[in-house]
Amino acid sequence: MAVAAVFFDVDGTLVPGTSSSHYLAGFLGHREALSVAEAEWDAGVVGNRAVEFLDAAGWAGTSHQQVREWLGGLPLVDGVAEVVAWCVRNDVLPVLATLAWHPVGDFLCQSLKMGRDRSLPNDGKGISVRRDAFWGGAQRRNRGPRGRCLQVQAVH
Repeated sequence: MAVAAVFFDVDGTLVPGTSSSHYLAGFLGHREALSVAEAEWDAGVVGNRAVEFLDAAGWAGTSHQQVREWLGGLPLVDGVAEVVAWCVRNDVLPVLATLAWHPVGDFLCQSLKMGRDRSLPNDGKGISVRRDAFWGGAQRRNRGPRGRCLQVQAVH
C-alpha cells in the first residue's frame, strides 16, 4: 500500500517549453489556430470551452493508434521514467495531474509505468470517440477533481 503520493503536472513541467496540445496540433494541422485561440483566451476574448472545441475539432478522424504513435515522440524532461520507477519501488503513488486531453494522460501513465488509471484530469475533460477514431467533439467526464481524488484514495 502506498505511504505517500506524488503528483506530476504534464504541460510545461514534464513536457518542457510547450504543451501536449500544441505538440499534437502540429501533427493534426491546427497548431496556428490553437495558438490564436489560446491568445484570445488569455486576453479574455473567448472562454475555455471555445478553445477546447477548436482543439477537439482538429482531432476529427484521427485514430487512437496514430495519436499514440505521435505521443511516443512527446518531449519529456530527462529522468521522468526513473523517478516514477523509484516511486513505485518505494510505495509512493505516482499520479498525473493534468489539463491535457485524456489520451495524453492515459498514454503517459502506461508508458511511464505508473499503473492503471493514474491520470487525474483537473476538470474531467475528454475528447469524444466513435469506434477507433476521435470525432472532433469535446465532452465532460465524471472524473472531476474531488471525485477522482476520492477514487484514487479508495483504490490505493
